[in-house]
Amino acid sequence: MNTQPISKLNIAISVLAILLFTCSIVQAEPSDPPLTSKEWVKGYGSAFKMRFSTGADEKYKLHHDGPDSPFVHFVDEMKIYGFTGISLSMASYDYPHGPPSKSKAGYFPTTYNEELGKWRQPDEGIAKVKAMVDAALARGYYVILQTPKLGYGNLKNDKDAERYGWTHEQRLTDNHIQREIDLMEQYAVAFKDYSHKLAFRLSGEIHMWEYETDILQPGHPDYMDEEKFRAKYYQF
Repeated sequence: MNTQPISKLNIAISVLAILLFTCSIVQAEPSDPPLTSKEWVKGYGSAFKMRFSTGADEKYKLHHDGPDSPFVHFVDEMKIYGFTGISLSMASYDYPHGPPSKSKAGYFPTTYNEELGKWRQPDEGIAKVKAMVDAALARGYYVILQTPKLGYGNLKNDKDAERYGWTHEQRLTDNHIQREIDLMEQYAVAFKDYSHKLAFRLSGEIHMWEYETDILQPGHPDYMDEEKFRAKYYQF
């Protein structure tokens, strides 16, 4: 299949997501006055991006584990240089059917809660993200809490599929979508009473249904052409 139109669509979607990052500013307490979108963007001003870190992972060392943590020292220093905004990427989800290493340092395993009928991240994961957000807000920063990338591109990798024993059903993006929705809901509820200086942003990096568009062949019942891809994305 010629995937060029889909690639262009992915780029357009990513750009649109960046432009619309203020679409979901969370509810705040009465003492925190509401902000217009222009006021919020002006306050966000000069900003930098950070990835969530537990402190155990080797690559991202700017973790928060108290008032004397590397994260606190870093945001204090960046304030001196005139930065007023932080985009914090919640790279704290584990990826579905991914290599075991994805569930080690830097990632908290998500499990299906039978009682709730929803996917959930452990309280420890939520608490660690809250600690970083609290520290940033306490220093006057405007904060974007960005959901992890919708990283299902690995499902199209035949070598990974063979290595980890993925079945055809496990490689279909549709079988993982509810997990993303449930986790986004969990974070929205956890931060619903936070300051108006905190905003949510859906990931600008999208890798979905690539197994269905790039690997499966026309004629397969789960094959997706561009029209079906567009319909799936907009429905999501």
